[in-house]
Amino acid sequence: MAIYHLSAGFVSRSTGRSSVQSAAYISGALLHETRRDIKADYRNRSLDVIFATTLAIDAAPAWAKELGVWDRLESYEDEYAGLRYKTDESQTWYKEHAQTSQTLVVALPKELDPPVWQELVCIFALERFISRGLVVSIAIHKEEGNPHAHLQISRRAIDENGAWAWAKDRAITTKAALIDTRKLWAEKVNFYLEREGFNERVTHQSYLDLGLPIEATRHEGWFAHKLEGMGKTSRIINENEDIKDRNKERLALDPAAILQELTTKNATFSAMDLARAIQGRVRDDAKLTAIVYESAIQQAILVGSSLDGQARYTSQDYFDKEREALQWATHLSGQLSEITLAESETQGLIAGTFAYLNSEQQVAVAKLCQDKKLGVMIGRAGTGKTTTLKAVVACHQNTGFKVFGLALSAVAAENLKTEAQVEAETIAFYLDKWSRLEVVQQQFWSLHPSSEHPALVQKLERLSEYELSKNHLVIVDEAGMVGTTQWHQLLYFIQRSGAKLIAAGDDHQFKAIEAGDFFRKLTQMCPEQVCQLQNIQRQKVAWM
Repeated sequence: MAIYHLSAGFVSRSTGRSSVQSAAYISGALLHETRRDIKADYRNRSLDVIFATTLAIDAAPAWAKELGVWDRLESYEDEYAGLRYKTDESQTWYKEHAQTSQTLVVALPKELDPPVWQELVCIFALERFISRGLVVSIAIHKEEGNPHAHLQISRRAIDENGAWAWAKDRAITTKAALIDTRKLWAEKVNFYLEREGFNERVTHQSYLDLGLPIEATRHEGWFAHKLEGMGKTSRIINENEDIKDRNKERLALDPAAILQELTTKNATFSAMDLARAIQGRVRDDAKLTAIVYESAIQQAILVGSSLDGQARYTSQDYFDKEREALQWATHLSGQLSEITLAESETQGLIAGTFAYLNSEQQVAVAKLCQDKKLGVMIGRAGTGKTTTLKAVVACHQNTGFKVFGLALSAVAAENLKTEAQVEAETIAFYLDKWSRLEVVQQQFWSLHPSSEHPALVQKLERLSEYELSKNHLVIVDEAGMVGTTQWHQLLYFIQRSGAKLIAAGDDHQFKAIEAGDFFRKLTQMCPEQVCQLQNIQRQKVAWM
C-alpha cells in the first residue's frame, strides 16, 4: 500500500559535494563542473532513472531548464563570495562552505503508474518551488519495491534574464516551511491516488501526532536492500525489524490501536481491510492474528453496508469525532449571529457593485448573508463559487465583520485571497494559530495576577490578531476536500468563539484528502442552510 516518506537535506561544499555532482548522480548523467574543472560521471546509474527533467519559471532562459544550470549556479556562488565578502579569508571560507541547493527524496505510491508519478512530482515542484522562482531538477528512480523521486532545488531564485537572486530563499528551508512542504506532498499524493481510483491515503503526520501507540519504521532505501542482497547486514533493516517486533507486542496489548490506524486514512473499513492490516503488523503469527482480529472487530463500530453488501466499520474515536462535529454544526445552524446584516444594504450591494452576478448567484449571496451562523454553498467548478463569495465577503465586511478565508491547499487559499479579496490562509495555518493561542491563554489566566511574564504577554499579543469572536466570519473553501478530523478541529474553535461559518464546496468533488466525507453529511444534516449554484458561467473562471 502507499507509504509516506519525505526526507530533506542540503548540498554543501563543506562535505566536498557540489550541486553539479549531485545533479549528475540523481539523473544518471555526465556533467562538467567548471569551477573545479572536474567531471561528474554517473552514467552507470542511468538504468535506474526512468524520468529526469529540470524546471524553472516560464520566463527563464532555456539553459535554466537544463542540467547545466547547476554548473552556472556553482560558478555564481564564487562570484557572490568576491562581491559579498571583503577579505580573502572570508571569501575562501564561503567558497568552501556554501550551501548551493536543497534536496528532497520522496516515496512514490506503488499503486500509480510512471506517467502519473511524473505528473505528481512536477506539479508538486511547480507549486512549492518553481512558483518562488527556484530551479528544480527531478529524477524518478523505479527500484524494485522502492519507487522514489529526487528533487534538487536551488537556494537562489532566477529571473527572466538568467540572473541569480542576491539573497538566498531562506524562508523555504525553515522548520515551519518544511512542515508545509510535507503537508503539500501528502495532499498531492492523496489527490492523485483519488483521481486514479485508489482508496489508499497517506498522511504527513507521525504516529505520535495521530495519537497512535505505533512506532514508525525508518525508510530503508535502495542501499539497505542492496546490502541485504549481497548477504551483508543493514543497520536500518535490523532496526526496523526490532520496531516491527515492538509494534507487534503493542498490538497484542491494545488491539483497538489497529482501528485508529485504519481510520486515519479511510473513514470506514471492511472486515477484510482489518484482517489485512493486522496481518501486516503481526506478520507470521497466525494465533496472535486471530486473537487481535476478534478483539478489534468487537470494538469496531458497525456503520452500515457497502454497495456490494460488505459490512463497513469505523473506530470509536472516529465515530465520536464525527458525531460531535455534526452536533456542533447542527447547533450553529440554529443560532442567529449577533451582528445583523441589513437586507436593504445587502440588496443594494447586489444591485450596484455586484450587479454582474447572475440570478442564481444573487439568491445565494442573499441566503449566505442571512443571520444564521451557518451557511453552506454547493457548486461545481465553473458555477462561480468564488465570484459569489466575493460579494458575500463584501457584504459582511460592510456590516463590520472581520472575515477569515480558509482552504486546504496554499494554492486554493491564494486563489480565494485574490479572487474573493479576503484575508486567506491554509486551514493548517489557522488551526495552528488558534491552538497555540488557546494554550497561551490558558497559561496566562492560570498565573497569579501579581506575577509578570513579559515573554508570555508578547506571545499573547502576537497571536491575538487571529483570535475568533462573534465579529468574525470564517469561510471554508473547497470544503468537500476537508477531512472529518480537521472539520472537528475547525468546528471546535468556531462554535466556542461565537463566529459565523460559511462552507463552500462541490459535493461531487473528490472525497476528502483525510478520512471522511463530512461536507456531504453536513449538507444533509442542515438542508435549510444550503444554497446551490448549478449554472456554468460563460466567462472564464479561475481554477479552484
